[in-house]
Amino acid sequence: MISVRVQLKGFLAWLVQNPDIAMTVRPGTTLSDLIVRLAVSSDDRLRNTILNAAGHPDRSLGYALDRQAIAYPRLAHTTIERDCRVTLFPLAAGG
Repeated sequence: MISVRVQLKGFLAWLVQNPDIAMTVRPGTTLSDLIVRLAVSSDDRLRNTILNAAGHPDRSLGYALDRQAIAYPRLAHTTIERDCRVTLFPLAAGG
């Protein structure tokens, strides 16, 4: 299993008690799958913010893997292969 540290930044951090979340995943898990899993295990406010109506990661957020920005279209193709940090953040200034 792989250890992943998920960090929520900006207004996302205000939606949870702890914006630094520890998760474990299997090697090969995509960023998209990780984000959906995070949302499903969260309360409605966070879930409705990070997932769109179709249940996919929302395009209005930014995503990074070990400080490397990941474009939205790459979320479903970027896999987690080692311990890492995933960051979700608002794209709008002041977020």
